[in-house]
Amino acid sequence: MGSGNLGKRPEWAGGAGKASRPAPWTVVGGEGRQAVPVAAFGRGRPMAMRKLLTRWAVNALALLVTAHLLEEGVILEGFVPAFIAATCLGLVNAVIRPVLMLLTLPINVLTLGLFTLVINGLMLWMVSAVVAGFALGGLLWAILAALLLSVISALISWVLRG
Repeated sequence: MGSGNLGKRPEWAGGAGKASRPAPWTVVGGEGRQAVPVAAFGRGRPMAMRKLLTRWAVNALALLVTAHLLEEGVILEGFVPAFIAATCLGLVNAVIRPVLMLLTLPINVLTLGLFTLVINGLMLWMVSAVVAGFALGGLLWAILAALLLSVISALISWVLRG
């Protein structure tokens, strides 16, 4: 068959070779110590959790600023409804928005993407119907708030990143 490496361990796994990579193991336990893969501890998870919480806080802050700037049509009664609305908006944008974007693709193409503003307003309006302490004065206010919310959220994210 011509393969001389069949059945041999690779260099990084402690096989014969010049340099071997250290095994990705962490020793845990007292007397009955055992080696556990580092992947079991989730090396990258704290950073991902921090990013998620930062994004959540940025969206809640952007909602609060939007409600302050558009106080005639957007009512947000404090921090708790802002955080709940940010959570619901994230879930709605992750689950429902892609389906609506696909269904309205022909309209979106005809309007050169401007119909996306209407979809974003609908998502925000849907969230305001579910979250107590968060209300919108109608679809036009929802579209305006969605536009302002995206701009404010982008600005806050840009400031935090830079």
